[in-house]
Amino acid sequence: MWTGFALVILILFWLVAGFGMSHIDVKVFGLPVWAVTGTVGVWIFAMVLVKMLTSLVFQDIDLEPDEEFFAQIREEDKDELVSLKNEEGAGK
Repeated sequence: MWTGFALVILILFWLVAGFGMSHIDVKVFGLPVWAVTGTVGVWIFAMVLVKMLTSLVFQDIDLEPDEEFFAQIREEDKDELVSLKNEEGAGK
C-alpha cells in the first residue's frame, strides 16, 4: 500500500518537475530546467522516497525457521493423527 502511495507521489512530482517547469526559460548546463528537474530531479526524489520507505515502512524480518513453532505444529499434527486413528478404529 505504501509503495503504491510513493509511486503516485513520484508521478505527481514528475508531472510538476517536468511539465510544470516547462514555461521557465532557465538553462542548467545548457539544458532547459524542466529537462533537468524532470529527469535528475525525479531520480533523486525517487531515492528519497525509497529511503523513507525502507526506514519507516519496511521491517527487517528473521528468515531463519522458528524451530519452536514447527515443533508445535508437528505435535499438533501428531495429536490430530492419533485422534483420527482412534475415530477410525471406533467406527469399525
